[in-house]
Amino acid sequence: MDISQKLQAERQEYDLLLNQGVEFSIPVEYIKKEKIKREGLFSFFPATYKTVKTSKEKKFVIKQPVLKVLDRLSKEYLKLEYENSLDNENQLQLNKAAITLVREKAIVLAKIVAIAVLGMEYTNEKKLKYYTGLFYRSLTPSKLVEVALLINTIGNLVDFTNSIRLLAPLRTAIPTPIEENKEA
Repeated sequence: MDISQKLQAERQEYDLLLNQGVEFSIPVEYIKKEKIKREGLFSFFPATYKTVKTSKEKKFVIKQPVLKVLDRLSKEYLKLEYENSLDNENQLQLNKAAITLVREKAIVLAKIVAIAVLGMEYTNEKKLKYYTGLFYRSLTPSKLVEVALLINTIGNLVDFTNSIRLLAPLRTAIPTPIEENKEA
């Protein structure tokens, strides 16, 4: 297989990823009430209930976002910036700062995942808050970063930027500068 065939195969796989989206699942806890059956003479009394926690895998699909969603995602990605001005020799100070940083940035990453999952529904503040909290509580830090990087890949910003770069020279109505008069 030569290089052009490898690139074509990679491109087809990438297009498939963009069109189908990426699926991931998380364990979600549900609290439900179960009826306690009474038998015999006690069956005439009102039923009693007990609460039971159950866990289910809930699946989410992230598809290629439209430009409005990408704009909102980029606003959230900007919040991930931080200054690395800590002294690596002072381990206690480094650990303290890392704990604060993880908490702050994990909320931002959870919101990024929530926006990507909701798509155009991200404007529904109630849903956005619910999903942000759900992902914050359910995803591990490594999984959160993995999904956020995947969202960045699915956003297809590299191809979009390269397309703009390719189209820019094709403008036909670009004013041509007139040569400066050279004095002899």
